[in-house]
Order: sequence, then structure tokens, then C-alpha cells
Amino acid sequence: MAKKKVTVAVIGHVNSGKTTLTSVIAKVLSRKYGLCSPVSVETIDNPPVERAGGLEIRYSMVECETPERHYTLVDCPRHADWIKILISGHIKFDGAIIVVPVTDGMMSQTHEHLLLAHEVGIPHTVVYLNKCDMVDDEELVELVELEIRETLDSFGYDGDNADVILGSAKVAQLVPDGEYTDSVLELVDAMDRWFSAPMPKSEQPFLMVVEDVLFLTGKGAVATGKVERGTARVGDEVEIIGLRDENKLAKITGIQMFGRILDSAGPGDNVGFLFKGLTRADIERGQVLASPIAEPRPIRAYTQFVANVYVHTKEEGGRHTPIFNHYRPQFCIWNTFYDGLIYMPEGVEMCLPGDNMAMTIELLHPVALEEGTRFTIREGGFTIGTGVVFDFYDEGVPSAVRAEKPAPQPVPAPEKPAPKAVETPAPKAEPQKKAEPAPTKAETDPKPKAKVSWQQAKKWLQEGNEYFDKGDYEKSCELYRKAAEAGNAEAQNKLGFSYSKGKGVEKNTDEALNWYTKAAKKGYPAAQNNLGYYYYKGIGVEQDYHKAVHWFEKAADQGNASAQEGLGTCYRYGFGTKKDIKMAKYWYKKAAEQGNESAKEKLKELKWPWSK
Repeated sequence: MAKKKVTVAVIGHVNSGKTTLTSVIAKVLSRKYGLCSPVSVETIDNPPVERAGGLEIRYSMVECETPERHYTLVDCPRHADWIKILISGHIKFDGAIIVVPVTDGMMSQTHEHLLLAHEVGIPHTVVYLNKCDMVDDEELVELVELEIRETLDSFGYDGDNADVILGSAKVAQLVPDGEYTDSVLELVDAMDRWFSAPMPKSEQPFLMVVEDVLFLTGKGAVATGKVERGTARVGDEVEIIGLRDENKLAKITGIQMFGRILDSAGPGDNVGFLFKGLTRADIERGQVLASPIAEPRPIRAYTQFVANVYVHTKEEGGRHTPIFNHYRPQFCIWNTFYDGLIYMPEGVEMCLPGDNMAMTIELLHPVALEEGTRFTIREGGFTIGTGVVFDFYDEGVPSAVRAEKPAPQPVPAPEKPAPKAVETPAPKAEPQKKAEPAPTKAETDPKPKAKVSWQQAKKWLQEGNEYFDKGDYEKSCELYRKAAEAGNAEAQNKLGFSYSKGKGVEKNTDEALNWYTKAAKKGYPAAQNNLGYYYYKGIGVEQDYHKAVHWFEKAADQGNASAQEGLGTCYRYGFGTKKDIKMAKYWYKKAAEQGNESAKEKLKELKWPWSK
């Protein structure tokens, strides 16, 4: 039986020990199993230049094997290289090793690495706490480990259950059979447990992009294209998605490939599907044929989405000038070009060549998209950027950004120096003397609130839970507020609950909605479910089923049973989405498997299991 092949990214900030660890893993596995060759640090530090889509990406790939797995370790010596590899999709990663020196802790680069890793869909991470030989204080090591786990939680990973291995790559390299060599083997064991091999494309939900459409008189329409993933058979129903306000279901009545009649088509096949009853208004190039039911949810058509975009430099064939807010290029998605509009993040007016940035993109037509869909940005015959989709907006986002476009705001800025002219006659010497006590400005600045450590915030949360269990809601609410203002998502959700039920504070729907929204935007599933319920019932906000479905989906994807039941109800009655009994049963079943009694009753109403 062929070994499972897994691609692993080795990430960390500069001088964290990534390259040394990559070399040591290959060396230790070579000595233990004899299935791979050792690779020196000098070889990894001198990588060849690879080209992918016109981009120069420097990286090193090291192969190593265990009896069950074939690993490809990818070491990116530079911060910019890691970003380009992720966004361009040059390599698809199945997991990541985060290298964190105990002497430095989590740095800003590592935070950005984790953010991008989560947004492009790297499922699991393992942490290697490096340079432990340089620290004698065990409490310091424990604090760094706690910080790492909290950071993983904040970026959507399971920090509480993540493997954090203590070791020293340099010592393991110099002392082959020392204690730190065992830490490398422990790291490999963690990789075997957490990193799963990618699912074969044939087992994934069906998807094909329509390249051309032929209409045969008396027979129907023939859609041609290359099957991206999954398998389709004669008699199967597929959903036609994109470029229309509503999706359409069509039944495959025939499959041909180069003149041969087939019963089924799989990944990589260039085929033509025959559909009876379709007209020119139903299907065209650029649409997507997909399985009606897919996990976690079907691919959908969107006009607004959020993507991480890398802007090419002049040397990479891109622009030599920056991209500004409200820029209107063409977006090549799947196999078709679409006109669209770029909105920069709030407070940002431009993006320089060579930078990466999360941008909101609005298209003129609905296009079939899913998380991880990659696209290119074109201008005047040149590719000027590459992007990957990681989130969607079901609501009008650009309004706040559009308000910043007009330039009345810069006008008051020059008026501010005018009062200085009044102060300059007498107090001229005073401003110069006051330049020394500048710390007083920092005291009036609200930024010190952000200096509260996450450990302190978590402690407030735990104390608040204790008082809540005792029935002292006023004290619990006071502690929840401290932790919530420090940025703890769970505390924000608890504070929202306190306001919604009037426990410890006066019942206030607006305050509850405010704290639920803050926690939901940080990815906390319980808050996302609560926010979806507020939009579903119209509590404190205008009833909006589309927004309810948006938040139910986010929470349901993270396993929240209540949200799964709510999403099933939306599909059952067509609230905020197309009425789809199969999808309703799917989400009810997910919730019922977690013990949700209400979902079990609803499955009985829908006569679960059903026969197709």
C-alpha cells in the first residue's frame, strides 16, 4: 500500500530556528528508519529559485519518511516568501509546524503567519518551543506556552489540545542521542496524529467549471469542461451556480469524452455533459456545476467577499505604482474575467506593490465561490495581483468605506495649525519644555487598556464564572466586563448574555447585541449563534434572515449544535436561503448527533432517514 503523502510548512519569525529544525528532522528520521537522506543547514539556506505564475518564490523542500508517512517539509527563509506561497497557492499545505523560541515568545511575524494559515485553510498546527536549553526558569517556559495556546485559540485553532513540544533544534543537531533528540521524535509523532493526508479528489464533492456550451436541437444543452474534483454519473443531479439570481438543478442525461460515451466522469476528465430542457438563459461559460449537497455546505454565488491579496512588484510583472481605494480592475476567477471594485480596510487608502492585504471585493455579477478559491487581478494585459478568498459578506459592507472616499475630512486638518499661531506668541518656550514630559499624553491615551495581558483577562473570566455559578451576577458581570474590554471573546459573549437576560445589569438588548457582535467577529461560535438568533427573531435589530443564515453557518461549521439546528430550520422553510429539505435534514442530523433533542424531533417530522 502506498504511503500517505503530507506537505508540512515550517513557519516562524526570523532566527527562530526553522531551518535548523527542518534539517534535524530529516537527520533524526534518516538515522532511525533509514528511509530518507539527511540534509544539511547549508543546503536548505541556499534554495533554487522557483517560478510560479510569474512569481519568484525562494523556498526549500526537504523530504523525509516514516514507516507510515512520506513528509515534505517546506522551509521559507524569508517572511515575504511564506506570504507569496500561501496566497498564490503554489503549494497546498496539510499542516504547519510553528517554531517559537522560548527566548522571544510569539512575535508579530508569527501572528501574521498564523492569521494567513487559518484564512487559507491549513487545518492543524503543532508547536515546537525551541531554544529551551538557553532558559533555566521553568515558569518563563510555562508562560510562553500559555501565550502560545491563547494565540492559537484567537486564530481559530484548538490551543487547549494543541501539542506544544519543548526542545532545542541546535542541541539535537550537535548531540545525536541527547534528550532533545527525543523532542524531535515527539514532534514527528504529533505530526502523525494531527496532520491528515489530503482527501483524494475523487472522494470530494463534485465540481466542474463550464468552459463552453453547445445547444443541440431536440436534445438539449451540452456543457463542456474539466472535472476539478468528485465524480458525476449519468442520472445524477447537479446544481448550476453563478451569473444568475437563482441556482438551477439539472439532471445529467449523457456523458461523452472525445467521442466515447461514458457512465461517469472523474477528476481530470475533459468531458461534455448533456442536459435536457436547458436553454441559453440557463447555462453559460463561467458558471459552475456542483454537487447539490456538500460538506460543510455547497459552493455558492456571491457578489461581495473578503480576500487576502498580494500585489505584484514591477520586477514580477506587476505595477510600479500603488493600488488605491475604489480601484476597478478585472478579476480572473475560474476561467472568466469579471469587473469589480476593491475596498481597502478602514483607514487604509492604498496598497504598495509587494504588500499583502485583506481587501473587500465587490463584483458586478454573482460568481460561484468557496473559501480557498484563488483568483488573479488583471490590468491592461498584465497580472498585477494574486488573491485567495477567505470570507464572504451577505450584507452591504462598502458603505462605511465609501463615506471615507470624499475629501472633506482632509480640509479641517490644515485648520488645526491655525490655533497654534495663537499659542506661539507667549507659550513658545512651553511647548519645547513640554516635549520632555511626553509620557503624560500616553496616560490620557486609551491605549493602555490593550496592555492587559491575556492571562489576566482569562483570570477575570474564570473568577466571573465562579461568581456566576454562586448567583452573584453583579460581581460576575463586573469581571466579565474587564475581561471583555481586554479582548477575551468568551467574556464578551458572557457579558452579552448578562445583558440579554438582565443578570447583574439592567436588561439591555443593544448592549447584548454589541458584545455578541464583538465576540462573533472574533470567531467565537456561541456568540455567532446568538447573533444569528437575534437577526432571525429581529431582537434589537431589523429581522434579516440572510444575516441570520450568515452567522448560523459560521457557528455551525465550528460544531455548534444550536446553530446547526437553526441553519436546518432556515433551509427547511427557505428563510434567508433557498428552500432545501435535503440540506435541512443534513444540518438537523449534525445537531442530533450532538444530542440536540429538538433537532431529533424535527428529523422525525421530516421522516429521517429519507429515500432518494
